[in-house]
Amino acid sequence: MEQKECRRQTRKYILEGGGGTGKSTLLNEIAKTGIYTLGEVAEYLIQRGITPASVGREDFQEKVLDIQLEWEREIPLEKKYSFQDRGIPGGIGFFLAEGLEPPEKLLMAARKAEYAGIFLLEPLATYENTAIRAEKREKALLVHQKIREAYESLGYELHVIPDLPLGERMHTVMDRWFANELLLNSGLQGLFKRNGGRT
Repeated sequence: MEQKECRRQTRKYILEGGGGTGKSTLLNEIAKTGIYTLGEVAEYLIQRGITPASVGREDFQEKVLDIQLEWEREIPLEKKYSFQDRGIPGGIGFFLAEGLEPPEKLLMAARKAEYAGIFLLEPLATYENTAIRAEKREKALLVHQKIREAYESLGYELHVIPDLPLGERMHTVMDRWFANELLLNSGLQGLFKRNGGRT
């Protein structure tokens, strides 16, 4: 029982957005501060040869979900907060962008997920394909919009981070995170809100 209570104290903050929004770059900067971070599961799988093209979108996202749940469970008990590249609801956006119905397992996990705050990073002005990012810019923008809709349908109030130099993005995110932690630790209402969603 004590362990469950400790785990609830870990406030998970999410860097979210489609491909080409700079999530990984910003997460790397946050990691340098010593804050506990989790990378993107999809990137982890693709680096190991498991892609949506090789196993299908539904099987791929199921693997992403299973690993993400495992990684989140394994956040050390003493960590009071963490940052991660994409949250569980982000997976819904990929289904919607392809005109597919998200599986119930993903929808249920998204409803149950508890995140302290969502930072939606706006797409960068320059877009480059990589070994991980194969989709065209138009598709990435559609995924980005659908991810936003998925979080909003779950009642999350998103904090949008515009296309700024990395240092300015870092300061913006850290300022809001720190202010939120101060408020919550003082027993006050935080900056991030979540209302009842409909997904």
